[in-house]
Amino acid sequence: MLDRLEFTTTKKDGHTIIEIRGEMDVYNSFELKNLMEELSQNGSTKFILKMGALSYIDSSGLGALINQQMRLQKSGGEMFLVSLSDQVRSVLELTKMHSFFKISGSENEALSASSAA
Repeated sequence: MLDRLEFTTTKKDGHTIIEIRGEMDVYNSFELKNLMEELSQNGSTKFILKMGALSYIDSSGLGALINQQMRLQKSGGEMFLVSLSDQVRSVLELTKMHSFFKISGSENEALSASSAA
């Protein structure tokens, strides 16, 4: 089991796609914040976070997602969460945060929803 956090970043149709793997917790949630802020400084404003391989998220990880969502909303950007693992989906539903985020079933659905906005 992967217990550290790993990222793969690609670009598609004006979006920065970040695939997140492993566990996001109090010890490493800052890594997502740092990555997204660095990418934003380099011009990225639209993000798709692929979370199918994220096996665990705690309140610190959820806080990192909330902070990035709020930061992007203030600056006119957007963030989609896609391909949620069962654990991540459960956390979002239990905390009632599933309605706070833009959630899509797949990368293509997020791209379509973004271009339709």
